[in-house]
Amino acid sequence: MRFTESMMLPQNAVVLPNDEMRYVDGGVSLQMKRSFLNRSTCKSEAAKYVKSTGLSKTRIAVEIRAHALLYYDVVSLSKASSAIGSSSIARWIKTHANPVDIGGDSAARVAAFYALWAF
Repeated sequence: MRFTESMMLPQNAVVLPNDEMRYVDGGVSLQMKRSFLNRSTCKSEAAKYVKSTGLSKTRIAVEIRAHALLYYDVVSLSKASSAIGSSSIARWIKTHANPVDIGGDSAARVAAFYALWAF
């Protein structure tokens, strides 16, 4: 994404180096793939990022798959909303599915990822 206009920052704004910004955003960004609908594929993909994210393989795998389920409409927004108890979190998961930014999630979103693993 490119911006063509200048942005005014507050006087107390702190400019972060690019590598620090990636850490804040989660550190790993994955392009969505249909193969992420498969639990085993998610676990294999997750194993690659355990060290760099500090998250468990399972934690990463459930996040990847939750995004894939909603991105490819395998689970409808209404079913997901019902399963996790929040339509806003379900919509967030779907709209942030490509790319998937691993980590940096609230406890509510992490709980939603685990709930969606059952589908």
